[in-house]
Amino acid sequence: AHRTLLYIKDAAGTPERGELTLAVHVNFTRSFDTIDRMSLWPGPVSLVVYGSDHHRMLLNNFLHKNKNGASERMAVHFVHPTIGDSVYPAAYLAKIAVDAARTERVLAAYELEDLDVSMGLYSKFQNLDDEHSEIAIIQSEK
Repeated sequence: AHRTLLYIKDAAGTPERGELTLAVHVNFTRSFDTIDRMSLWPGPVSLVVYGSDHHRMLLNNFLHKNKNGASERMAVHFVHPTIGDSVYPAAYLAKIAVDAARTERVLAAYELEDLDVSMGLYSKFQNLDDEHSEIAIIQSEK
């Protein structure tokens, strides 16, 4: 089992249930850039970062120093690798990001490189009919 620390940074306020949460996960090496990019997302964000104890300390320092720059609507969680982990546990990290979301609708993004984190993407998924699943998944074709 992975050691999981929920809400090392909590979002300010509670989102409306009908809003769309962007659920993302990244390796620590991409976390600072991802946090900066997520400020463009108009809705809540549930971000899971994967790394070591040292990485968690660096991330905490970054979040503390940049509290005005990091989105107030973003909750950050941290997962430590287990002994012998050699593969990035994408499915587990995605599950944590989705489960920690506080809205009825969640957009789970597995690939952030080319993701247009904008109001346009938010509106596209926010306006889906109620017949559609409450969890949408964006994944590359790789």
